[in-house]
Amino acid sequence: MSYNWVNYFGSFSTEGSRVIFKGKEMTGEKNGGTKSSAGICICDQRFSGGMLEGDVTFAESSTNDLACQFILYFDPASKFMVTAGIGVDQVSLFYIGHFDGKNWTAHQSGGDPSQIVIEKKFKLKVILKGSQIILSIDGVDIGSVVLPFNIPQGQVGLFFKSKNNVTEENFNVVSEIPKAFIVMQFSQPFNELYDCVVKPICDELKIDPRRADETYGPGLIIADIMKKIDESKVVIADITPSNPNVFYEVGYSHARGKPTILIAEKGKALPFDVSAFRTLFYENTINGKDQIMLGLRTHLKAVLTEWYGVS
Repeated sequence: MSYNWVNYFGSFSTEGSRVIFKGKEMTGEKNGGTKSSAGICICDQRFSGGMLEGDVTFAESSTNDLACQFILYFDPASKFMVTAGIGVDQVSLFYIGHFDGKNWTAHQSGGDPSQIVIEKKFKLKVILKGSQIILSIDGVDIGSVVLPFNIPQGQVGLFFKSKNNVTEENFNVVSEIPKAFIVMQFSQPFNELYDCVVKPICDELKIDPRRADETYGPGLIIADIMKKIDESKVVIADITPSNPNVFYEVGYSHARGKPTILIAEKGKALPFDVSAFRTLFYENTINGKDQIMLGLRTHLKAVLTEWYGVS
């Protein structure tokens, strides 16, 4: 599929579904040696989760400083970006990390860089689920990491480093709607709150809500819950009853840096551990339903548009 591209910096050309980075050899600033030039090309597609895929071909060997990274998020004001892909230095086959405008932070890297051979077409795929990134090369899952922050919706693109040409073709963006994990006791009146308040608001905002009791199949329950939280953009938790399972899941969500919306019935005395957090209180009445729907809608809109957990 062909998209519109803008050259942010570096030298590029586009030919149909192909983006060609025209790398060059540059003089190093410290030791007088040579280094690879870098470039960023930004696409017109916006992305908050789903899949990026494409084919990558290098015109030089892995003995040099090479990279072709998919940019999962790019902020032009701060130059903050999250990337995942092939290479980034002389010691790794793959790299998943972020750039804060000044420095790179690696969240996972590894593999033998000698596998990056010239003129070989690599099939690169990156899946983003919540804050989990899964990277595959030629159909093999080679990297998987859960970021300590959420990635908001933003622009995608390509990051390159090379002393020669790098070609990316057949770039494809497959977006999926964000997920919300719902933490609450599985009984009335909380089932009714979920069915009549939480689900309708999530549907309205095009968010996919899931509770732990809607996960089917074999496996450890707690492992499934952790996976669902990692794959979610936001967590909504009703902390009205003093339920240990609920508070465990809230604690895990906070530890993972997930935006967590706490709700509780009005008059509930909150435990000390969560009393400092902003909480939406509701009345179990007809008027109360309208108020909690309004508050939940406002908070979810903020989660979908604001920056969370990134300094």
